Amino acid sequence: MKRKGLIIAGALFFSVLSSALFTSCAKDTLSYLDVKVLEEATHEPILGAFVRVDTQSGNIEAHEGVTDELGVFHTEFVAPAVVNITATQGARTARTTARLKEGTVVEAIAYMKSGK
Repeated sequence: MKRKGLIIAGALFFSVLSSALFTSCAKDTLSYLDVKVLEEATHEPILGAFVRVDTQSGNIEAHEGVTDELGVFHTEFVAPAVVNITATQGARTARTTARLKEGTVVEAIAYMKSGK
């Protein structure tokens, strides 16, 4: 009886150990980007700005979307890259660039001048 308990305990230990080893070794290879679009004068977030993110080399498909109530557009790429960011709302445009890093969230801010 005691031996059966030791065998079960040993099997459980190795099961937990191997699970921890294999899950902790998984490397995050995605590159994450948060683009924040703000009013240049007030630094207030701009809701609903259209954002386009593309690589300078053109080797990765462009990502597009709109900013949320915090003025943020979030996207992820499968590889690190240098990207061009263009945000538009009506006739207003803001541009910036960012260098994406593997397994990291990079934050970029695009400032828009106030509308006339």
